[in-house]
Amino acid sequence: MKSFHHLYHEALVRRFNGNDEDLINFQARINLALAGIAGEQRVQRELIDCLQNDASIIAENIQFITDRNYPYQIDTLVFTEQFILLAEVKNITGILSYDPTLRQFSRIRADGKQENFPNPFDQLFRQYDFLTHLLKSKGFVIPIVPILINANNYATLHTSMRSQPIILVQSLRAKLAQLR
Repeated sequence: MKSFHHLYHEALVRRFNGNDEDLINFQARINLALAGIAGEQRVQRELIDCLQNDASIIAENIQFITDRNYPYQIDTLVFTEQFILLAEVKNITGILSYDPTLRQFSRIRADGKQENFPNPFDQLFRQYDFLTHLLKSKGFVIPIVPILINANNYATLHTSMRSQPIILVQSLRAKLAQLR
């Protein structure tokens, strides 16, 4: 499902003159949003396949508003009898690495160029803290397992990711089996 932000950018692109320099910038934003949607759909299909025989509930694209009117958006929550899986989904190609000292997430593209990204682990742990506090305030006690899932087939995790809560989507079945 396309977000309001995505629809907004599509409407802007339709109104641009073909010569406008900003058109390329807005089209790139649309393409990133489409890649994100495709990644979330791939993870959803994999989760449904992995959990088809389990008593679990999959909730996607959940939005909360805090007491201080701050929004929290969570890509996917999987409710099982043993735990809640909190999944943040990314769809990033290349060789992905992480420097925990600098808290810097980056990739090396196919052309050899390195790009830095906002740290998705910080995003995941903000969501984890929020969800932990919310459940505790409502009297629920259940383990929450935070995980970053990269849905891109053309991604490789660098060894620097070994101690981080990240998997490739094709490892999701094995991860769920490990958690059970």
